[in-house]
Amino acid sequence: MKEEWEKWRLMCEQSGIVELVKFASKKRKYTEKIIMHAKYPVTSGVIEGCMNTIKVIKRSAWGFRDFEYFFLRIKYAFLPYKVKQEVKDKLFRNCSEYLLPPIDHQKCG
Repeated sequence: MKEEWEKWRLMCEQSGIVELVKFASKKRKYTEKIIMHAKYPVTSGVIEGCMNTIKVIKRSAWGFRDFEYFFLRIKYAFLPYKVKQEVKDKLFRNCSEYLLPPIDHQKCG
């Protein structure tokens, strides 16, 4: 892999295309890191997404009663979709909104 990367980089540097030469020369010092990422494609994308979700909840947390509710919101945010639906069904099973008969929209028009 390292040999192929070096061949590609040298070919870019010798191409004479200014942008390509600049790109290849900047990537020279990151050769080992690029090869390691190709061998072991590990990123922190999932963790970054989780941190962003928590940050959004924190930003909208003005007026929350206490920290317990805040942490419940964070836990709820990371539940699988099916589990969230079950939680909603349990919470809103006896809600008066769901006890009303459905509106017949054909008569409204």
